[in-house]
Amino acid sequence: MPERDGIYASLLVAEMVAVEGATLDELARRLYARHGHAGLAPRPAAWRERTRVALQRLLARKFASFAGQPVTRVDRGDGVLLELEDGSWCWCGRREPRRN
Repeated sequence: MPERDGIYASLLVAEMVAVEGATLDELARRLYARHGHAGLAPRPAAWRERTRVALQRLLARKFASFAGQPVTRVDRGDGVLLELEDGSWCWCGRREPRRN
């Protein structure tokens, strides 16, 4: 639904509230309890060297699992992209990840 995805998403949320019989706040709390909080935060410039060193260590590391999930694919193109067995992924780098 081009240009109507916000309306569709809102209708899905309204359906979740109706079916679950819970407030939107309660549903959000359950989501965070199950999956944790996600977010992006800018890092101060003073951390640049520390961040560069940490990224180099990540690039050199071999990943068999991450966060308790087996790693199915590792891409080190613009950082480290880990694709996990459950379909989730984690990325650390300086630019947006390339997902093939």
